Amino acid sequence: MTTYQSTTILQEVRNLITYSCRNESSRTGRFDTMHRAIIKKHFNASEVHIERGKTTINLNIEVRKGEYVRVNFECPDMEAFLKSCIEKDHTSLAFYQQMLTYYNVVANPAE
Repeated sequence: MTTYQSTTILQEVRNLITYSCRNESSRTGRFDTMHRAIIKKHFNASEVHIERGKTTINLNIEVRKGEYVRVNFECPDMEAFLKSCIEKDHTSLAFYQQMLTYYNVVANPAE
């Protein structure tokens, strides 16, 4: 993947995060799924639960093979937190590209 494509993918993911966090009408299950997927990928978590009303995130993170720890924390700024989870490695870029394709084609079908 070229640097230009990488930069474009990362910027578009940031734009989608901004849109999904700032637009009250866009806060649907589909964006909750996206938010959980970004967090799950970043922390390699087996489970992610976001409590919007309390701005709390609960993670189940593997610490050793087959051994998990539950982590709970407050997240008052979901947008900034999600953007901080964005990674630039090739595997992550491929993941983000698939996510962008999904939200462009599947979640927003042409009218």
